[in-house]
Amino acid sequence: MSLFGPSHGRWLGIPAFILTAVLFAVINRKRQDRSLRCLAEGNASFNRFRSPVRFMITLCGIVMIASIIVMFASTRSAGVAAGTHPDFDYQEEYRLNSHGHYTIVSRTRYLIVGSSCVVGWHAIGTLLAFLGVQLVLFGQLPERTPESS
Repeated sequence: MSLFGPSHGRWLGIPAFILTAVLFAVINRKRQDRSLRCLAEGNASFNRFRSPVRFMITLCGIVMIASIIVMFASTRSAGVAAGTHPDFDYQEEYRLNSHGHYTIVSRTRYLIVGSSCVVGWHAIGTLLAFLGVQLVLFGQLPERTPESS
């Protein structure tokens, strides 16, 4: 699952994604057990990072949701980009794979499905990483602000 470049490096993304999810779960568990003190308690200068971290969490969430919507809207239940090559490599035919059933599609549709899947996948991992940073720095997940009426 990569957009371009050597295809052997894409296998590093799976363990990195799993490691990010596990680290987030461990940090969240430690926070719930109250055995993790946040860094902002000991040093108030970390509070200046509160807004940028929240912005990145919001941005990653928006990118993730938008990518998933684009992927499902463009795939039309035909599956995900199937191939052993990065998405932007030239191929003789472009196929989407849905549980072993292949659908031949245009290059444009293949690139939209493949790139939105890759971007969404990376946005999920980045979101988990920033949520972990939020927990370590401030000891809690960002709270939703009530809408002004």
